[in-house]
Amino acid sequence: MAKRRARMRGLAEGLRGFVERHSAGLIVLIAVQGLCTVVFVQDLLHEARGSGGGFSTATLPECLARLGICLGILVELYLWRGMERSQAEMTR
Repeated sequence: MAKRRARMRGLAEGLRGFVERHSAGLIVLIAVQGLCTVVFVQDLLHEARGSGGGFSTATLPECLARLGICLGILVELYLWRGMERSQAEMTR
């Protein structure tokens, strides 16, 4: 269990380091994911209107994918906020 925690901690530190070095890329990634989410939601609403206003089980994987994208955006925003804080602390 301790090895797994250490490995996860190492992954998190590596991800933070990557984010700190590529902040502009992270902002672009968040923007692209936001646009994809908007397109996906519009498509889902279009499908729901076409099928009489209800959702079918066929749309479940799409809904899960959209939730995954939204969760990814939230994680990226959290990392970006932490990066901004650490940069602000470094300038003090």
